[in-house]
Amino acid sequence: MSPKPVVHVHITVLAQESHLTFGCDEWGGIEHCENEIANVSAHDSATHALTVQHSGHYWSVDTSPGTRATLDYALAPTRPNAMANESDRFYPVVTDRYLHFIGHTALLAPRESKEHTTPEREIELVWRGFREAGWNVACSFGTESELHVRRSYERFVHSVFVAGDYEIHRTDNAEAPIILVMRPGAWKFGATDFLSTAVPVVSEERKLFRDRATPLVIVASPMLVDADVIDGTMLSDSIDLFLPRAGRLIPNPLLALLLSHEYFHNWDTLVMRPSEDEGAGIMWFTEGFAEFYMRRVAYRAGRISRNDYLFYLNRALLAYAKSPSNREPNERIRSDFWKSPDVNRLPYNRGQIVALVIDAQLRAAGGALTLDDFVRRLADDARSTNVGVTSESVLKKLGEMTSAAFEAQIRRIVIDGELAIVPPNALAPCALLKGSDVPMFEFAPDGQSACAATL
Repeated sequence: MSPKPVVHVHITVLAQESHLTFGCDEWGGIEHCENEIANVSAHDSATHALTVQHSGHYWSVDTSPGTRATLDYALAPTRPNAMANESDRFYPVVTDRYLHFIGHTALLAPRESKEHTTPEREIELVWRGFREAGWNVACSFGTESELHVRRSYERFVHSVFVAGDYEIHRTDNAEAPIILVMRPGAWKFGATDFLSTAVPVVSEERKLFRDRATPLVIVASPMLVDADVIDGTMLSDSIDLFLPRAGRLIPNPLLALLLSHEYFHNWDTLVMRPSEDEGAGIMWFTEGFAEFYMRRVAYRAGRISRNDYLFYLNRALLAYAKSPSNREPNERIRSDFWKSPDVNRLPYNRGQIVALVIDAQLRAAGGALTLDDFVRRLADDARSTNVGVTSESVLKKLGEMTSAAFEAQIRRIVIDGELAIVPPNALAPCALLKGSDVPMFEFAPDGQSACAATL
């Protein structure tokens, strides 16, 4: 029987005040992240013990300004049945074969006082003992055992960290530099098959934003429960994927759509930095537009067909039309996003229909503008002003690019809950909206040749 692995974490900081506060985050639906942390202690550079006080998911250390204080703790081994539900995937995983965690739930990052900003700073990451044990290591910032990165604490913990029997593959494609980190033999496909989907998707999305970002790290791990779930999350310079366990099929369109959706968050979330004050109230934009672009990017990348595109679009139209919450105001999404399944899906469905309506309006204006220009301008503005987007700023930019009347129309939909009406020719000449009960898109008789410029 293999001994239970022990993963020790040491976090050293230079104290600016008489006490330091460290904490994990209730992130990704995770509750009581402190339960995954064990044996917390602290000492100064002379190894003198420092007093530690614990409350909830915070630990306070008594020290003095100028002291180099180190917080030591261990990540608890994954308990039997700890991952009994698919919703538990963001908990840290510590087994005798591999380690996987998101920084939010496993790294006790320093919490600065409210008077201080949280600027970028030099952070050193060192993996000790892993290579010696024959384990590969990787994180959102690379695969070296020692790394120096410049990030804020918030952006640093918004990252994935893995070690163990993961295989590491790199592409030499300048348009889509990817570091793929995946468990060996976990699925029927290998790295070559995976990258044949990932490379064109990543390349197409970078082309959309005219952005040559840093290499993208993609971590692929199997779910610890038997579930036909394919899911992921965009983190700092990385996508963390959770795929079905061995023996379960993963249709190529689903993988392409998931990658397209998650990578869009690199721009509409990490670059545009939506206001945290809105909470789920900005998700009509961040999640809804990601749903729209998952089809557009995957199609342009040649990873889904025209038929796939219309199938998934029509499914979204049906879900939106049949949702009992489709006329709820945005304030209901803010208050009940985590409480009601119908409300939870509303910003995804409403937002992608709104994106389709906006794209149709921009095209109908007779110029060369499309939704692509709209999202690029939002990203450019966020970079140039260093101000994150809000629902209000997105709507204001829309008014600048269309008209006050159209801005008011979209405002009534996303803020007040008015039902969005899709123009019948929104995808013309490629496809037309037909039907009376719940209209669906059908290819126009002679329009399929125009789909490349429309979808």
